[in-house]
Amino acid sequence: MSTPILLVSLAPTFIFALVFLMMPRVREGILFGVSVPVEFAESAAGQSILARYRSRVLVVFFAAMIAGGAAVLRGQQTILTAVTIAEFPLYCWAWVWAWHQTQPFAVKVPLRRSASLEPANKVDGFSLSQLVALIPLLFASAYLRLHWSQIPARFSVHWRADGVPDGWSERTVAGVFGTVIVGAMLVLGIAILSWLVGRVSPHQARQMRPILAVASWMMSALFTAIALHPFSANPESEPRFIFWITAAGMVALISTLSYVMNLPLRDAANPWDGTPDSGWRWGLVYYNPADSAVLVKNRFGLGWTLNFASPQAKLVVAGTLLFTAIVIFIVLASVRVHS
Repeated sequence: MSTPILLVSLAPTFIFALVFLMMPRVREGILFGVSVPVEFAESAAGQSILARYRSRVLVVFFAAMIAGGAAVLRGQQTILTAVTIAEFPLYCWAWVWAWHQTQPFAVKVPLRRSASLEPANKVDGFSLSQLVALIPLLFASAYLRLHWSQIPARFSVHWRADGVPDGWSERTVAGVFGTVIVGAMLVLGIAILSWLVGRVSPHQARQMRPILAVASWMMSALFTAIALHPFSANPESEPRFIFWITAAGMVALISTLSYVMNLPLRDAANPWDGTPDSGWRWGLVYYNPADSAVLVKNRFGLGWTLNFASPQAKLVVAGTLLFTAIVIFIVLASVRVHS
């Protein structure tokens, strides 16, 4: 077992913990998805709830790291997957507990929203960089086509946590170009999401696009490297490039999050978001049939979320599920898994 594979395998656990540690407070007037007095987060009660929430998240994180690391070292992929899946509801439990603790301090706030007058059709450098991220994938497609005869009849495209291949493709159109197609679909999906955020709120787009740009380039680099892996000296060898791409991406993502969190997220005149607390389920999901808005500001993290009571939101969810199904179909058509 190599250190790169170990770190890559535990990356989801690290990301989950990072996200949940950053979720509670996005504006002075909102804590754990509850509208509270602007000074509450700095009060003794607010600090106590935050401290106990973070302690719970860190306990789950370290337990998942230990259990997941032991599973990786023993080559038990099933246990690693179970640990990764199990930690998410535990994080959610910590959040819901904190949400319940914060509710007694909730206040009634004005149900009005502010709008930005900045033009919504402005394209910035981050948006362009997401489209430019398609270039490595286009290069990989051209290289694969020009060197078709040099591609092995069978090559690995997926590996277990211990570096042993468990997924192979063959030299067919689906097998060779499937990886590139999936990567391009993911990059285009992120670009469309960025465009939609820009149409809804240019101010929020300024906060979200750097993160989306990093995600675009991570996906592009990873899928380009996997697509060209058949040309390596040993196509069945341990894919060290995944570690370097993931490590570089994590550094870039953490740096970008630090940059974004330092952007002005608060409005001193109106620190709340103009939506009623009764429309939020556990401070996470917005479902309010009385609200005609399709998108509202998130009460956790950054960006916007859907009003899942609106018909348009249901269409978006259906489209997302269809997109996911198409990606899964392409993957299954291009990869043969052997136990």
